[in-house]
Amino acid sequence: MTSRRKMLQYGTLSLLAPWSLNSKADVVATPWLRNSDDSLGVQKLAPQVTNWHLFDDLPSSSIWSYKQDSFAPIIHAKQGEELSVKVDNNLPESTTVHWHGIRVPNEMDGVPTASQPAIEQGDSFTYSYLPQDAGTYWYHPHINSTEQVSRGLVGPLVVHEQQDYPVDRDVVLVLNDWLLNDDMSLSDNFYSRMNMSHDGRFGNVSTVNGRYNPLLRFRPYERVRLRFINAASGRFFRPDFLNIMTANLIAIDGQPVAPRPYKGLTLAPGMRCDVVVDMGAGAKGDAVQIADSAYKPVRLMQIQVDGQPVRSSSLTTMPQQLPRNPLAQPDLRRAKSLNLSLEGGAMSMSMMKGMATGMFWSLNGRALKTVHSDTKPLMNLELNQSYRIKIKNNTNFAHPMHLHGHTFKVLNEEPYWTDTALLLPGKETEIAFVADNPGTWMLHCHVLSHQASGMMATVEVS
Repeated sequence: MTSRRKMLQYGTLSLLAPWSLNSKADVVATPWLRNSDDSLGVQKLAPQVTNWHLFDDLPSSSIWSYKQDSFAPIIHAKQGEELSVKVDNNLPESTTVHWHGIRVPNEMDGVPTASQPAIEQGDSFTYSYLPQDAGTYWYHPHINSTEQVSRGLVGPLVVHEQQDYPVDRDVVLVLNDWLLNDDMSLSDNFYSRMNMSHDGRFGNVSTVNGRYNPLLRFRPYERVRLRFINAASGRFFRPDFLNIMTANLIAIDGQPVAPRPYKGLTLAPGMRCDVVVDMGAGAKGDAVQIADSAYKPVRLMQIQVDGQPVRSSSLTTMPQQLPRNPLAQPDLRRAKSLNLSLEGGAMSMSMMKGMATGMFWSLNGRALKTVHSDTKPLMNLELNQSYRIKIKNNTNFAHPMHLHGHTFKVLNEEPYWTDTALLLPGKETEIAFVADNPGTWMLHCHVLSHQASGMMATVEVS
């Protein structure tokens, strides 16, 4: 059995052996790899119980994954080309797959009764859709998601641009955490009243691509696109870079932004960002740490600069701007206005009721735990109508609010597109979008303990 002292030695740190595409000597486009399982290009996921080593020198943990002896298998797609993924459910319970941030048809959204039947144990379901937007996305279940995601059932989805983006390498970095017992087994306390009423479930070990404190190797003067995905059920991350590299932000939640120096970005659960880093010569052969500063600085991963230089010196030009995705621009003058109030949680008037019922949170005074066929929508939206929604966080905790089936614009000083808006305690923001995707869509907090205890609703577009 692993000692408590050994576990404390690791603290809240992180690991992995990162996934990347092949590096080239010059700044060239990253090749697109479909990684098909058959000649038809249908990719396959097989959610199941498997063993995975979070640490090199400790026993493996029993986790849930979409592939045997693996963690978070990556799916590559091409913008504007059909993607088909067959899911064979080998779990001991039903599941689905939700494509976070992707504007899919309603029947492909992965929410039982709202969009599709559950995939029962031993059954299969094939998701087929055309990814309209290039960018960094991810997938996860939407049944019992507090437990299934916390057990490791997540994966990245990279939708490549129609024209290859000029970098030497393209690397996906999935950030998450694990609540482990002394014997390396996962704690099964998924629905703690404390977690649900406060910040959500936090692990005692953070990882990158399922590994603790991994080593990522760079060649001198290499230009690399890093795709960060926060797939944790409750923990926030904020990666900090080192002076051996220059970092520029090029996308938030899959949507392009004007390239600008990366000064740190807090990624709540469900959120992503793309950062282009240009390496210096570094202290050749020596590994240095990248920290996570969302709470207090802790190690996230190691960087080592080694090998033959890619070029004679670091690139000094700003990374190329990504092409805009085909999103409908809301007409702000003719948009209909709505309000959304986030309520409840610890230190609220409803706390005692929540302790008795397990329902701690609400949206506009309504709490929802699961979606049923007769669930009354919180909002009824007209197809192709523009909307402005003012969201006020009347709680003492942060909430990343995610809307399925749509991408919306946050109307702050510098508007930007996203699918998950972070509302800090006591703060207010306004979003705008065109309700151009018909169906019943979930609206929920992506701190999954909050979702499971009331902070969830449906939005009907018809």
